[in-house]
Amino acid sequence: MEAIIGILHTLAATLVSPLCADTFFLDMNFLDKECLTLTLSKGLGYGVVAGAAIVKVPQIIKILKAKSAQGVSLAAHLQELLVYTVSLTRNLRLGHPISTWGENVFITVQLLVLIWLIVHYNGQRFSTTLIIYSIWTALTYILLNGIRLAKTLNSLCIPIAAFSRLTQIVTIIRNGATGQLSPITSGLNFIGAVARVGTTLKEVDDVVILTNFLVSALLNFTIFALFFIYRQDRATDKSKKTK
Repeated sequence: MEAIIGILHTLAATLVSPLCADTFFLDMNFLDKECLTLTLSKGLGYGVVAGAAIVKVPQIIKILKAKSAQGVSLAAHLQELLVYTVSLTRNLRLGHPISTWGENVFITVQLLVLIWLIVHYNGQRFSTTLIIYSIWTALTYILLNGIRLAKTLNSLCIPIAAFSRLTQIVTIIRNGATGQLSPITSGLNFIGAVARVGTTLKEVDDVVILTNFLVSALLNFTIFALFFIYRQDRATDKSKKTK
C-alpha cells in the first residue's frame, strides 16, 4: 500500500504540484479547495493537450478525401499559424506550465500540414510551401531568441488571432457554404478555447494570453454555428441547380 501511495505522490508532484501531492498523500486531505481546483485545472489542461494531438486531423482527412481545399481559407490558416507560433514561443520563454500551452506544439505541426495541403489542392507550386516554411522557421528563431520583433508580435497576437477567424467567417459567408471545412475540428477548436480560458485564469497571470483565448472562444463558436446556418446540403442543392 505504501508503494502505491508513493507512486501516486510522485505523479501528483509532477503533474499537479509538490505541495498538493503532500496535501493529498501525506496529510490525506483530499478536500483541500485550492488543491482540488488546481488538480481540476491541470486535468483539464492535459486533456486539451491530448485532444490537440488530433484536433486538426478531421480537417486534414476531409481535404484528402475530397482532394479539394475549397472553402478552406489559406490566409486564415497562415494567420492562425502565426498566432500559435507566437503563443508557443512566448510560453516557452516565460516558463509557463506545459499543461497551459502544450497543445500549441501539436496544433502548429498540424497547421503546417494543412497549409501544404491547401496550397497543393489550390494548384499552387510546391515552392510556395517552401517559402512559407522558410519564413516560419526564421520567425520562430526570432521569437525564441527574444529579438525586438517578438515584443511587437506579442502585442499584435490578439488582433491577428481575431482576424484569422474573421477571414474564415467571411469566406464561409461569401461562398454560402462551409465547403471542406470540418465541423469536428471547428467544434474542438471552440471547446479547447473555452477550456483554456479556465486553465489560464487558474494557472497563468497573463492578460494577453487570457484575452486571446476569450476572443478565440467567441469566434470559434461563430464558425461552428455557421455549420448549422450554411448546411452542406444547401451547397449541394445549389450546385445541382446550376447544372
